[in-house]
Amino acid sequence: MTAQPHDHETAPVPERTPKAVRAALAPADRETFEEEFRAAMATAADDLDLAPVYTCLDYWRRLAVLKASGAYDRIARDAEQVSEQAAHGQPPPSRPWREVLAGLGADV
Repeated sequence: MTAQPHDHETAPVPERTPKAVRAALAPADRETFEEEFRAAMATAADDLDLAPVYTCLDYWRRLAVLKASGAYDRIARDAEQVSEQAAHGQPPPSRPWREVLAGLGADV
């Protein structure tokens, strides 16, 4: 695993509607989204509170963007490498936070 900054690709952010979020998802994720969205709608109807619906949409919306940009796969690969290193008693490579933040364009 490298701790070097990556070129960040951007993916379009879908509108905060169920149709837009579903359309932005990979086909493999759509069924799970629909199940979770329907469960959130049922909870919202029972509780008269739309918060579960917005939480569901926001989660899947972010996931769609992460997967479309390739960030999700990079994060998953990095996590796998860290887990492998930890399983073998090796600490993962690290960098100071200031360096990480500077690599992301944050003014530190």
